[in-house]
Amino acid sequence: MLLWEIIGIVLIGVVLLDAFETIVLPRRATRRLRLARLILWSAWWLWSAPARGHWRSGERRETYLSFFGPFALLLLIGV
Repeated sequence: MLLWEIIGIVLIGVVLLDAFETIVLPRRATRRLRLARLILWSAWWLWSAPARGHWRSGERRETYLSFFGPFALLLLIGV
């Protein structure tokens, strides 16, 4: 039980640090592994798969891809 509490506290600390670096800092963060980058890269890879596949071009593709920005913001807030 104590191990899970320690893991939870460390995870909360990592999320808070990453949120601070992503939203508040005016310069680019220098850490190699950033939680926000990992989440956004994975989400973009999944989200853009239909656009890479059968929707090669067109207004429908652009409309679909334009929803990623607001979705990504909500996803980061949720995480």
